[in-house]
Amino acid sequence: MFLLNNHVDVTFLLFLWLFGIGSSSASIYNANYCPNNTSYNSNLTFETNLKVLLASMVSNVSLSDGYYFTAMGMGTTSVANGLLLCRGDVSTATCHDCISTAATEITRRCPNKTESIIWYDECMLRFTNRYFAPTSVVPRANLMDGNNISASDLDSFNRTLFGLLNDLIEEAANSRLARKFATGQREFAGHSPENTVYALTECEPDLTTTQCEECLRNAVSTLPSCCGGKQGARALLSYCNARHELFRFYHTSDTSGNKKSVSRVVLIVVPVVVSIILLLCVCYFILKRSRKKYNTLLRENFGEESATLESLQFGLVTIEAATNKFSYEKRIGEGGFGVVYKGVLPDGREIAVKKLSKSSGQGANEFKNEILLIAKLQHRNLVTLLGFCLEEHEKMLIYEFVSNKSLDYFLFDFGMARIVAIDQLQGKTNRIVGTYGYMSPEYAMHGQFSEKSDVFSFGVIVLEIISAKRNTRSVFSDHDDLLSYTWEQWMDEAPLNIFDQSIKAEFCDHSEVVKCIQIGLLCVQEKPDDRPKITQVISYLNSSITELPLPKKPIRQSGIVQKIAVGESSSGSTPSINEMSESNFRKAILCDYSPIKSKHR
Repeated sequence: MFLLNNHVDVTFLLFLWLFGIGSSSASIYNANYCPNNTSYNSNLTFETNLKVLLASMVSNVSLSDGYYFTAMGMGTTSVANGLLLCRGDVSTATCHDCISTAATEITRRCPNKTESIIWYDECMLRFTNRYFAPTSVVPRANLMDGNNISASDLDSFNRTLFGLLNDLIEEAANSRLARKFATGQREFAGHSPENTVYALTECEPDLTTTQCEECLRNAVSTLPSCCGGKQGARALLSYCNARHELFRFYHTSDTSGNKKSVSRVVLIVVPVVVSIILLLCVCYFILKRSRKKYNTLLRENFGEESATLESLQFGLVTIEAATNKFSYEKRIGEGGFGVVYKGVLPDGREIAVKKLSKSSGQGANEFKNEILLIAKLQHRNLVTLLGFCLEEHEKMLIYEFVSNKSLDYFLFDFGMARIVAIDQLQGKTNRIVGTYGYMSPEYAMHGQFSEKSDVFSFGVIVLEIISAKRNTRSVFSDHDDLLSYTWEQWMDEAPLNIFDQSIKAEFCDHSEVVKCIQIGLLCVQEKPDDRPKITQVISYLNSSITELPLPKKPIRQSGIVQKIAVGESSSGSTPSINEMSESNFRKAILCDYSPIKSKHR
């Protein structure tokens, strides 16, 4: 699933390393701009486009004459626009070295940004997910160099400097050459031995004469306020820049040198490009072979369903990286299926990885069943299945991680589940799996299931919540289980005896508690036909009406286990016991169950 992104990472780094082989000198860093409101968190498309963009700019800089603009991707949030500009006097090799450095540094200094710019002495590189606006005067950066000009020379220096800069602005803006670039020098009257000022102005070649002139005048206008009286200063804007020093910081034209640099770059680039093409071909065949292997595994395990599940498959390397190679610190649970680990994908998503134990005697069929089932289901109350991993004898399910400590880290799975028709009301299974305390009698003994089976389980949970006790024999000294104990208290007209004592004093509305106990007993009646439908249960819970049907005696859990042990095929009918009169019960509800209240005060 993340194979393409990893491939782009490797290719991107390979481009930057290979094309930086010929670096002869380190580029001099000036400044960078990383706006705080342009971050991205999980836009993998933009991140991929940006890496391809930067690699493309590095590979094309030698053929661009020092200026290059391109874009990768489509869409308002995913497109990556890039622009590079090398100083007009530097050689092609120097330009290439500077852009190679800038392409690496810009994402390190400005991580996870959709817009950034970085300036060096020799070049400027920027990218954005928006369109470039050539009239913008921001972002900007001002730098100062050297010591202060002596007070006696300051007036002459300023007149000479700004006269020179004004002339260079006109020259660069009106240049008929491919580059809008101008340099010059001028002496000023002073007592210092260094009485010559050198200056440079430059615009992006695509700017009009007016746009270039306005940008440079804006840049020069910032120098007095930031760097007044300094021997050197520079104003760096996104579309132009200006600089002055008391030493020659630019190069004079050297045609023969440029030709040698071009020849040198060509000798380097051609073998490198051929090597990259060969490397990409090898990677392609390796990936194709791996994909064929994955498809074979899918067909062997899922048959005709494999085509629809291919997009859900994760690579083992991705999951190992997400879980720190399944370290003990990442374990969050363990069960019959295996161990569950917490992990983080490269895009920042938290996941829960359910790893099938190799020693598990079951597992394989459940693994297949859970993928086929959950892949077809979507519900707000079902945790999202993100995919699976089936590689090198490893079987794993990858879920969206849901942090909810109130669930006590219980894990629910669908390894034994199956999809039924939308109009199917009941069914039968030959493989009974579950916890006896929650299974209805007809399911536990005969494998028969229906909506009423779920109603039975719901009733058990309701009584467990009210009593704060599990439906097991070990909890009760004189009774088989929670259901039997609750029924005896009900028949003694003291249902509140099962109420959790730790909150009983704080809960004033005891009639609501009795109502919930009655609903729970209605749900756990032995015969499915006696239990209410789930829609009726919801109606009971939401309604203010307190007159409900009277429950019948539930079956003891020990009776279920005994019947299963001896292989009986029928549960037998338990006669209805209805000894608590309806009038007495109604009276207890309407009076807030006064007999119980007086008994427990």
